[in-house]
Amino acid sequence: MTKIQWTDRTWNAGIFGCSKVSEGYRNCYAMTMAARIAGAADAREACEGRGALTARQRAYQSVVRRTAGPGGQSTRGSGGRFVPLRVSDGRPVGEWNNTIIVDENDPEIMAPLRARAPARWFVDSMHDWFHPDVPFAHLDRLFAVMALSAERGHVFQVLTKRPERMAEYLTREETVDAINQQIDDVGDRSGVMIGGEFDGRAWPLPNVWLGTSCEDQAAWDERVRHLLRCPAAVRFVSAEPLLGPIDVSDGVPWGDHDEAAKVDWIIVGGESGPGSRPMDPAWARGIRDQCRAAGVSFFMKQMGGRSGHKGAIEDLPEDLRIREFPVGGGSRQP
Repeated sequence: MTKIQWTDRTWNAGIFGCSKVSEGYRNCYAMTMAARIAGAADAREACEGRGALTARQRAYQSVVRRTAGPGGQSTRGSGGRFVPLRVSDGRPVGEWNNTIIVDENDPEIMAPLRARAPARWFVDSMHDWFHPDVPFAHLDRLFAVMALSAERGHVFQVLTKRPERMAEYLTREETVDAINQQIDDVGDRSGVMIGGEFDGRAWPLPNVWLGTSCEDQAAWDERVRHLLRCPAAVRFVSAEPLLGPIDVSDGVPWGDHDEAAKVDWIIVGGESGPGSRPMDPAWARGIRDQCRAAGVSFFMKQMGGRSGHKGAIEDLPEDLRIREFPVGGGSRQP
């Protein structure tokens, strides 16, 4: 389960590591979490030896650069266990080192097929499926898992900072055939099959939503045009952390655009945690008003900051207590 308000679960499957693509990710929470996992693995290795680590712990050790100096060392804590030291603001010392590890044997790849209760899954909250170092063959397998999961009622929210590569993958002539081949293999391994052959008639996959992150106008202008090239049941934008006003008119269905590719859903949130940059509430209200005028679903996640960003809808200004989902996506509005 997860505390992220617009989803039910997260799915981090066989990909470890990332790299920053813009200033919007200066304080990337996934990098902080990865550093915490790597630091805990360092501490456990110092105490119990490398053989005590799981494959996932070793992977996180390999993709995070620990900063030199006392903040990156381990110390013996209560009960004689080793724990990683923290820097002054409470975060472990570390950052992405631009290494990407793909583990085809990661058991998390099959996690949705083991989950029987229908859920929304935020895909790869810790990394990015469409990083250039992730091979398309691995994506074929992951899309096969999502296709097989449709009969269980699962919906997947795929979010990337690299929509140009997502568009490249999804518009290749060979992608549907490659996914179809993987469905046979994944189905045999998992014991789950879908009715009939997946031959592209259900393409794009009806249970897969595709999105990109946009922190400001420049990111919107660059990334949304690639998102609109992607065949998708639902397209969405995560404007978090929102670092400036955004004119969303290039991407939302203004006027008579029923048949045009469009953005269906926009999530807005301020940056939170140590070092967070403030969000002007007027920026969020501007996107809200544009969504309302265009009939686009709007979801206000959080205001951000060091405090008051817990995510409860009661923490939001009254006029921003809006948590809509796209048509067919259900609703959690109070």
